Amino acid sequence: MSIWLTPELKPLFGGTYFPPDDRYYGRPGFKTVLLTLAEQWKAKKTVIEEQSLVILRTLQEGTSASEASGQSLPDLKACTETLYYQLERSCDQEDGGFEKEPKFPQPVNFNFLIRLYAKCKGSFSDMANSSLEMATFTLLKMAKGGIFDHISKEFHRYSTDAIWHVPHFEKMLYDEAQLLFSYAEAYQEEFAEVVQDIAEYIMRDLLNPATGSKACGASYTNQV
Repeated sequence: MSIWLTPELKPLFGGTYFPPDDRYYGRPGFKTVLLTLAEQWKAKKTVIEEQSLVILRTLQEGTSASEASGQSLPDLKACTETLYYQLERSCDQEDGGFEKEPKFPQPVNFNFLIRLYAKCKGSFSDMANSSLEMATFTLLKMAKGGIFDHISKEFHRYSTDAIWHVPHFEKMLYDEAQLLFSYAEAYQEEFAEVVQDIAEYIMRDLLNPATGSKACGASYTNQV
């Protein structure tokens, strides 16, 4: 969510999130990134400016594709298989999820896997069974972990560890909405209560009678 630009407003570097310092998750802190970019700008300004032109051109090409360009849509079957095998390779077999800590729920992955199962289950394929197992296994781990607030009945934004135990104390309306659908689609006996809990939390704490939802779309809990 941070983009650095040249004085001519050409992008030279960017990233979605940088922690305040270097002690989190093995990632460079925001201050380290600033200092490194400043040093590189002084030492290699010409090279960086050339790279920024390449970045800009790549972004422009990626957003200008159209039917007139002669490009056809990718094959649906090939895309489906590619995505499935990517998720299969990255799936944590012990604790669920598809990335290292910090772990985010990523509802779009659940939706893809559950709908792939629904589409392929009649074929008795290994892909269908594995899709459902990856999704429901992760959803169950999340529902039983600390990322789920078992008192207030909703999910925190992400887990700071690999086992869904220690949450980041922030709760987002868009996460609750997407996870509500994910658990509803994976509806099994153990998930029925989770669906009801999330819906109860949204109606109780995130609903504004005037607008339909709270303006900020988020709530915070105090970290003890």
